[in-house]
Amino acid sequence: MSIKPLDRITEAYNGEMGKDFGNKTRNRINWIVNHVQGEKVIDIGCSQGIVPIILGREGKQVLGLDIAQESIDYALNNLKNEHISVQEKIEFRVGNFMTESTLTYQFDTVLLTEVLEHISDPKSFLKKIEEILKGSGVLIVTVPFGINDYFDHKRTYYYLELYEHLSTFFEIVKVEFLGKWTGVVCIKKGVQSKETQMKEKNFKETLRTLEKAFYDVERDLIDRIEYSRKNLTEKDNQIKNIHSQYANNIKEYKETLLLKEETIKQLERNLIQEKNLNNQLLNKIIDENTQINTKMDSILYQSKDNNSAINKLSSDIFMYSSKENIAMSSLLERNKEDRNLINSIKTQLQGIIDVNEFRSKEQNEIVCAFQKQINEKFVQLEKNNDGGQTLINHIDELKNLIVSESKEKQESSTILKNQNSLLLKENKEMKSVIDSKKREVENLISQINNLKNDFSKSLTSEEEVLVKYLEQKEQLDRNLTIISAQEKKLSMLERKYAALKSSKLGKITLKYWKLRRSIKN
Repeated sequence: MSIKPLDRITEAYNGEMGKDFGNKTRNRINWIVNHVQGEKVIDIGCSQGIVPIILGREGKQVLGLDIAQESIDYALNNLKNEHISVQEKIEFRVGNFMTESTLTYQFDTVLLTEVLEHISDPKSFLKKIEEILKGSGVLIVTVPFGINDYFDHKRTYYYLELYEHLSTFFEIVKVEFLGKWTGVVCIKKGVQSKETQMKEKNFKETLRTLEKAFYDVERDLIDRIEYSRKNLTEKDNQIKNIHSQYANNIKEYKETLLLKEETIKQLERNLIQEKNLNNQLLNKIIDENTQINTKMDSILYQSKDNNSAINKLSSDIFMYSSKENIAMSSLLERNKEDRNLINSIKTQLQGIIDVNEFRSKEQNEIVCAFQKQINEKFVQLEKNNDGGQTLINHIDELKNLIVSESKEKQESSTILKNQNSLLLKENKEMKSVIDSKKREVENLISQINNLKNDFSKSLTSEEEVLVKYLEQKEQLDRNLTIISAQEKKLSMLERKYAALKSSKLGKITLKYWKLRRSIKN
């Protein structure tokens, strides 16, 4: 479904569609309003409502009718800008004149401007207009003069066909050719007027007016053709200038293209060199990576062996330490037993010494008592002066016995002293052994601590080496990423170069330079 474009007559009247078109539009509308008669006016196909608003300002009671809602909306919006007294005089309505049933009264003037050429059955249309027109009213008609290729036009009016359609119901009292428009003023048939009489008398004047209209139209067409020819010449010159400029641009473009081609070739050579360097660098990186992986495997294997050795050494140290602890506990237990033995020997020796002292005291007491008895016997012997020699002998025997027992006691005491010396010596040796064991244990603990420190340093060193190798590996991975990006970039440039080389412009450029080289040679 085609959409009918809006008639922008109000914008043309206000000069918004060009000065020349605005002047022609104002002349035509002024001609229309100047021929309006009476107070009641209907504008059939009022479009944007410029004529009803002008008539409303002059106090006319005007009904504007149009089939397009958008045109009536535009007219109503414009009417808001008018004085309230003007607004009260004008009514805009969307409607089809042929089906409109509310037109119960007659009008002094019926306006039919640029409508009749759109009607398929103009006689029926004009018959209904004749019904609503007062007996003394006028019908004002304007139609395009001559060919107008508007898609909705049903016919082209010059004069004769328009005369035949209008004269069926009306008397034509005035014809005006307004450039590309024809304006006609009609009255009902049977109404005699001065204009009718003048029209009948001046038929030749009408023909003259028609010829002038043709002349004006033809003049306008010739002027337009001349203007178009002049404009075409200017356009042709502009095209030549553009063509010349385009040729220069093409030449510059070819030179630029040549430079770019040389640049691309140089870039291609650079890329090939860079690709070779990248391949060498890639191979080197792969070799270094392989070496690093081998070294890392070796380090990991060595680290694994070191861990096993360290674990074994730790286990041995733990076992040895356990054994040493057990031996130390045994030595301490043995020392404790020796100390107890020494204390027991000391106690026994002290008991022996106490017994010896007790016995010595007892012997002394016995000797004293025996000496006392001897003395008493000696006194008695002296008293008795007899048997003295026997008693002396007996006393000597007793003295010998005492001396013998004293010697035995002394020997026993010597033996005990020797035993005590031996025990003291053994005790001293045991202390020496214990001190020696303690020193050995301390040395072992010091060795274990040293081994632990060395092992910790070795682990730190290996960790540093591993971190260093990992950093090198990350650097290698980054280098591989850069090389991959460079290879993609090189591949893309190669594709672009191949596409440019195989394009139409590229082929033309290559042929051009090939031809140029052949000319030089």
